[in-house]
Amino acid sequence: MELWYAVFSGLSMVLSIGFPLVLFLYVILKRKSKIRYIFAGAMIFAVFQLVLRIPLVTFLQGQFWFYANIASNKVIMALFLSITAGIFEEIGRYVAFKFFNKYEPTNWDVFSYGVGHGGFESIALIGINTIFTFIALLYINFGLLGGFVESLPGIFTESSNWIEVLSNTPPHMFLMGGIERVFAVLLHIALSFVVAESVFKKRPKLLLVAILIHGAVNFVAVMMPNVYLSEIFLLIVAFFSVLYIKSRFKVEKGS
Repeated sequence: MELWYAVFSGLSMVLSIGFPLVLFLYVILKRKSKIRYIFAGAMIFAVFQLVLRIPLVTFLQGQFWFYANIASNKVIMALFLSITAGIFEEIGRYVAFKFFNKYEPTNWDVFSYGVGHGGFESIALIGINTIFTFIALLYINFGLLGGFVESLPGIFTESSNWIEVLSNTPPHMFLMGGIERVFAVLLHIALSFVVAESVFKKRPKLLLVAILIHGAVNFVAVMMPNVYLSEIFLLIVAFFSVLYIKSRFKVEKGS
């Protein structure tokens, strides 16, 4: 197989794992933010997504009425998944900031929460998969880590099956997941500021705004006709997320 498969897979691994870790080290070491906010972000995502939402969606997908009325329609299903992601994750964020409100968190603490939330999602949903994909590609291309691959038959299928699956995917597609995670982490940080403001300034309507933004971004990205347009859309979202994040720090500096 082409060397580019391993290169792009490795880059995706760096982006989906390395980018959150760099932000983690930056806010802890440089900005002296408290590590509890990062852990809280990761924990809230794990509980509200992995423990609550995903099992609920899995259960519903096994119900005939759900399949007949929702899951069988691509648009309705995409809307359902997008809105429920917004509801569960933003309510989780709201609960976290309600708890932390008494500690008077700074903007860097809110930023840290977003890093924990988006970073954990990036590592758990994309990063871990890219590690195994990268290892498989090293094995297929260079014969490296053969003992490790062969010791985990439940994870790594026969190399011929990997070659067949991977050869049907253009090499650059392995990079898309990592790029998308960078954009998503920036959005999560921005949404953390929106929800934090809804709590700190007692503006509950901002929670609804965060839910709608989250759901809308997910829905539009999924419904794009191809992955390239989806990435361009997410790039635009990430750009405005960065502008919003910067505006929050300017407000704090000016106050």
